[in-house]
Amino acid sequence: MGAKCCKDVGSKAAMCCPHNSRLHPVASLRNGKAFRLVYQEGRYAADPLFVVYARKQETSAAPRLGLSVSKKVGNAVVRNRIRRLIKEFCRLRALAAGYDFVVVARQGAGEIPREGAYAQVDKSLSQLLRRLPQVAKVAGAQPSA
Repeated sequence: MGAKCCKDVGSKAAMCCPHNSRLHPVASLRNGKAFRLVYQEGRYAADPLFVVYARKQETSAAPRLGLSVSKKVGNAVVRNRIRRLIKEFCRLRALAAGYDFVVVARQGAGEIPREGAYAQVDKSLSQLLRRLPQVAKVAGAQPSA
């Protein structure tokens, strides 16, 4: 009997397997200096769940994402669930190229119920990105007043 999935065969089959429908991940901010630049020089928008900072990069490279989910949000399971939801939002939505983003989860983010969690994160982050005028223009959305 033949292999049923790319997981059973190898990398060549993984390219055509329906299980491999991943989009390219967003590059991430890795060091404290990059985070500080975004915090100090960037614009921000906030709501009860998240704060989103955005800063124009020197080069027009792919967007980079930094996440900050502190212990105030919840235990490790809750923090990782919030991180995964934010990363999924950024993977499915096209972030504006040439910008660095930092998403800070507030304490209320840990209280999002599991049912409909992605929809709530999607709504919140979409509204926050629209409130950042430069980013909204680049991304093609209309900034809210």
